[in-house]
Amino acid sequence: MHFSYFQNGLTDNTPLKTINIDQLVELIKNNPKKDIIKSIHSLRSIGDIYYKVLKNSLPNITPNCVVKAKKISGEFFEKNFISYSNYFYFDIDIDTDIENYKEYLVQKYGNQITLVCKSSGGGGISILVKVSIEI
Repeated sequence: MHFSYFQNGLTDNTPLKTINIDQLVELIKNNPKKDIIKSIHSLRSIGDIYYKVLKNSLPNITPNCVVKAKKISGEFFEKNFISYSNYFYFDIDIDTDIENYKEYLVQKYGNQITLVCKSSGGGGISILVKVSIEI
């Protein structure tokens, strides 16, 4: 199962490549943009909204699918959608106690969750759950 990877931030509409779950985990663990992510978390913690500009410049993926281009609503679905990733993505926004909540999720649902990590913006948790349904 794969995801589309966009190198140049949220405004980048054309994926550079596709990556698999192992490559995604490696990117999260050894992120080449870790210094920017630390800055984002630091700026967010002091209430400086410039963190959003930095966050929007980070590489990102389409966690639910592989696409030719990001726009897949309406008439663009047939043109840009390639395949479903077989993952559901959840973004839980919580500003406090993120590490303890992450640990709670792993302890309670670890056998069902494929990936759980602190979000790049530092205000929540990102979760991937593998499913076997087809679109």
